Amino acid sequence: MTAHQLPAQAAQRPKGDDPVVRWFAPRLAARLDAAGITTLAQLVARIRGAGRRWHAGIQGVGEGKAARIVDWLQSQPSGAGLQPAPRDVKDGRARHAPVAPATSGPVPVLLPLERLAVPQALDGTQGLNRCPQAQCLLPASNDHQAILAWLHAKPGRGVLEAPGLDGSQRLSNTQRAYRKEAERFLLWAVLQRGKALSSMDSDDCRAYQAFLADPQPRSRWCGVRGQARASPQWRPFEGPLSASAQRHATTVLHSLCRFLVDRHYLRRNPWSAVAGARVAGPKLDADRSFSPSQWAFIVQQLEELPASAANRRLRLGLRLLHATGLRRSQLVAATVDHLRWAGYPADAAGGLPMQGWLLRVAGPGQAPRVLPLPAALMAELCADLLARGLAADPRHGGSQGACLLGQASDAAQRAPGLHGGQEVDARRGIAAATFHGQTKAFFAGCANLLRAQGDAAGAEHFARASAHWLRHTHARQAMADGLSIALAQHRLGHASPATTAAYAPATRRRATKTAAVY
Repeated sequence: MTAHQLPAQAAQRPKGDDPVVRWFAPRLAARLDAAGITTLAQLVARIRGAGRRWHAGIQGVGEGKAARIVDWLQSQPSGAGLQPAPRDVKDGRARHAPVAPATSGPVPVLLPLERLAVPQALDGTQGLNRCPQAQCLLPASNDHQAILAWLHAKPGRGVLEAPGLDGSQRLSNTQRAYRKEAERFLLWAVLQRGKALSSMDSDDCRAYQAFLADPQPRSRWCGVRGQARASPQWRPFEGPLSASAQRHATTVLHSLCRFLVDRHYLRRNPWSAVAGARVAGPKLDADRSFSPSQWAFIVQQLEELPASAANRRLRLGLRLLHATGLRRSQLVAATVDHLRWAGYPADAAGGLPMQGWLLRVAGPGQAPRVLPLPAALMAELCADLLARGLAADPRHGGSQGACLLGQASDAAQRAPGLHGGQEVDARRGIAAATFHGQTKAFFAGCANLLRAQGDAAGAEHFARASAHWLRHTHARQAMADGLSIALAQHRLGHASPATTAAYAPATRRRATKTAAVY
């Protein structure tokens, strides 16, 4: 964007209700307008809500252009009310004050759970399916508080405070997934059905099932993926849910209402009489994993990537997932402090001594478990630490606290404009979203290669793949190699052996069920 494409200082000062076309070049204004930004006030609201990545999804507006727009807004007089949120001088992200809940009264727009204040007539205080308050075992007098109590009971990283839930980074993956389904149902009950969640009956639940397959009106309920929860562009849906996502949603809501019945908040579970609201048992989508030949193809493509710190990290990360079955969030949280060397002497029968590296990891709400790391993988990890300027030996004090997956050490040299000359902290890790994006891009490249080779089915498979598929791959391969269900359950951190058994070959699953009968 050249200088003449940004507004020059003029005698007339900009105001919030000014159309963007008055201050920006027609082409830029058209792109903002296409994204629903027609006034300067809407532009500021978008930046304040979405933060540094406010321009995501706006065609033709990259980071440089977005930064210059923000700089111009910040140069305006404070009385104009056009300043975005102040930037964090450390990492350049927009810093937001805690979001206050909306005022009570009619709910005019869709708001996330932490900002939603339902009118008293619909908040569930007088819900038709409510137990008497004196019998309730929860610290909740309305539906919003009851949902928070349910989420609080799920494995998490910290205390959930009403009416907050404003610190999404403090929630576990389970809490975030369950919050999404409860939030959607509560919003639909209040805004679409005009009823309290605690007044929902089985007919309402069936209607919600149909709604999940086609949320209408789309303009009200659906938005672009990745919007910040504080953003005005946030919506609870991206579009219609797949059949499996619908089953997941209704299963979660069945669990919510069962919890509320057990705690004497609700009299009965409205989902109990709804077909498809419960899943009979754990199901594994066998297609969401890689065969041994597909994994060999992945390894080959990883080896052929150009030399860079980010690609070295990608190779290490995918191999760690394949070897351990970790979840992505557990991998990015792991540090060298979670590694330990274990050596055991030869046993009395004259066996060989055992030694090797172990990784200590804890799942949500679980005791820590210890996973062995192959020697070749540890050698690759040590080489990566050395390339990052740290001590190659994880036991050395010079590597203490370093994340297994570190920031790209050559980022400042490869993209100097994005880092402002700041040095990369060799010990600092990356966000799960960063690793997810890099993995998806890699699998998309694999898909393009297979498509060019005429393998349409393989291309479609890799186009859908994600890092989590390597967890499935690890589990299936371990069970195929004869690992017991009990040991596999421990390695994967499953709460139920039935979940682990779903990865076993069909013959072993039948044998397990037969043994359970006797």
